[in-house]
Amino acid sequence: MHRVAAEIEAKAPEVPKDLPASNDEVMVMIDGAHIRATPGYQTRHLDVTVGKVEVSGRRPRRFALAPKGSDHPLAPMRAALVEQGWHPGRTLAVISDGEAALPNLVRAATGEPVCHILDWFHLSMRIRPIEQVLMGLSARQFQDPEPVQAAQASIERIRHLLWHGRPDDADQEIALLVDHGSKIPERNGVSVRESTNDLTRLCKELQGYAQNNREAIINYHRRYHGKQPVSSSRAEGCVDEIANARMSKKQRMRWSPRGAHRVALVRAAVLDGRLQSCNAVPMAA
Repeated sequence: MHRVAAEIEAKAPEVPKDLPASNDEVMVMIDGAHIRATPGYQTRHLDVTVGKVEVSGRRPRRFALAPKGSDHPLAPMRAALVEQGWHPGRTLAVISDGEAALPNLVRAATGEPVCHILDWFHLSMRIRPIEQVLMGLSARQFQDPEPVQAAQASIERIRHLLWHGRPDDADQEIALLVDHGSKIPERNGVSVRESTNDLTRLCKELQGYAQNNREAIINYHRRYHGKQPVSSSRAEGCVDEIANARMSKKQRMRWSPRGAHRVALVRAAVLDGRLQSCNAVPMAA
């Protein structure tokens, strides 16, 4: 396994010869996983980064690495980019869940700016609990249902504004939603205070998440209808294929940084069918 991983790392990336000249974006979908570290290591868990590089007309290319497990941990990512036709100056888009370290890894691997896109799925999942609280409130018989109705209209508008890449307008609407929520117990009694407290907390969490990722919230509507990805779900699939398949808690194994890096590297190559170019015969990956 170690010999195979070393050969993969040493192999120079192959610049594709069959790609037409193009400045279409190269898409990187990236995600991370935490695995248990071997006893005696500084922390209980290690980070493993996995993802896919996609270019129109070509098969996706996986990459995987443990940032603390190699002298050149970003080499697998850069190799994947080069082999998919990326070159300095070509547009590079990165979809992630909002963890700042992930697009920073791509910037470090390329030395180039990237267009970071916040994964719509993770943003939508911050909206969904608010919608569920309001659905529960709307099912109750209130003396004055107007604040609940106003809050429901607000959350629909917030989803619409974020889907269309308008985080500043969404921020203002979230403040209005909190105000509508405060009026529900004022007009209908304190029996709903627990639900409205949950509503306020969830609104503040959504507001903070959107503010922290403001620059990465784009017009998802336009991108989706342009048949471009708006979610990193395929990268999350890589987490299952690479990290969870061999390194999850169910496996009851602990890993050194170097061991984790090498297993992830080989596993990605196996899934891509890239091992036939290696001279060493791998162990089961």
